[in-house]
Amino acid sequence: MAKSVHGSKSRAVRDYLATNPGANPQTVVDELKRQGIDVSFALASAIKYGKKKKKVVSKGSARTAEPGTKKVSGSESIRQYIAAHPEAKANEIVQGLKEGGVSVSAGLVSSVKYGKGQKKTSKLIRTRTSAAGASAASPSTSPSAMTINQLLEVKRLSDTLGGTESLRQALETLDRLR
Repeated sequence: MAKSVHGSKSRAVRDYLATNPGANPQTVVDELKRQGIDVSFALASAIKYGKKKKKVVSKGSARTAEPGTKKVSGSESIRQYIAAHPEAKANEIVQGLKEGGVSVSAGLVSSVKYGKGQKKTSKLIRTRTSAAGASAASPSTSPSAMTINQLLEVKRLSDTLGGTESLRQALETLDRLR
């Protein structure tokens, strides 16, 4: 058998299916083999049935208000709704947008409304930067008085260590080392 030209097997399958549209892939393989063309079952199936294209179904993203207007994402719809209704709660925003034909989740609404677009950082990075910031903080007026920022730093450290009991143990160990 002579070397096939790129795409000749596919062309042969297409031509056979054009003349025999009801043929199943195995019939296509068998008939082309009789003609001296060796094709795989997978190729015949792929050409006969075609690749299924993914149907993109969005849950409210990229909706248009009117034909010819620019598409708006779900997050942008939430921002616009919040601008018009600043006191609305997450569930109210979901319902209001649903009435307008935009389907969004309450989680997305909360993320957009309360997240302020801040990037999430790992606890380790926050702990390291906050510990450095705590040492550089201005001293309080008395040794026993702590600022809110210092208390928040202690809370973050406590959370990182696994709770207040772990923090107490760490402090006791630190005192013994002094």
